[in-house]
Amino acid sequence: MNYRIIMASLFILTGLTFLFWQPAMNHVIGPVIMKQAHEELFGLTHEDYRNNRETVALQEDLFDYDSVDSLNALSVFIDLNHEHAIGEIMIPSVDVHLPVLLGTNHEVLKAGIGTMKPDQQMGEGNYALAGHNSRNPNQLFAPIRYMEIGDEIHVTDKDMIYVYRMISREIVDPDRIDVIEDVDGVVMVTLVSCYSADGSDRIIIQGELAETISYASVSRNKEK
Repeated sequence: MNYRIIMASLFILTGLTFLFWQPAMNHVIGPVIMKQAHEELFGLTHEDYRNNRETVALQEDLFDYDSVDSLNALSVFIDLNHEHAIGEIMIPSVDVHLPVLLGTNHEVLKAGIGTMKPDQQMGEGNYALAGHNSRNPNQLFAPIRYMEIGDEIHVTDKDMIYVYRMISREIVDPDRIDVIEDVDGVVMVTLVSCYSADGSDRIIIQGELAETISYASVSRNKEK
């Protein structure tokens, strides 16, 4: 009798573990681990970002779109390579603050936001950034679906802050690569992420450059 009680208890405990493991990873453990990793990157300087761009740009497989896979619970156990960090993106209206990493591949996108074109520069042309959707609505690029026209998108390399204002939101097929191409006479940013849970479509947020601000001046104002 005692044996049966013990076995039944073990089965129940195992079932409860599987039941609550995924939600715990998505909403508690994962965000904490990711936040700690991101805070390390936010401590980098403009010189760090500049040196990283010059060094990492020489690596192969930076833009390996085929390697990108969906996030899972174990993806939060990330080992961030500081050498890929080249800046930060902030979207105040939806409380987004994430590292910008050079490249678009699985390792980059499970850790932060990736650049989509090899030679793109902040504040020039169409600065295209890709990020994962997430089961946690507050993680990575999941919040961008709640953005509204006119919302600000800040991109910085800690030398300048490029402030874009949202002008459009569109749901498109995954093969719509035209959305990241440069547009003559327009300086813009494009944010790309999966929209549906099955990855069958993409949400595209675009904004036009509104102003450029010295990072040092903003930092000084915060210290006052």
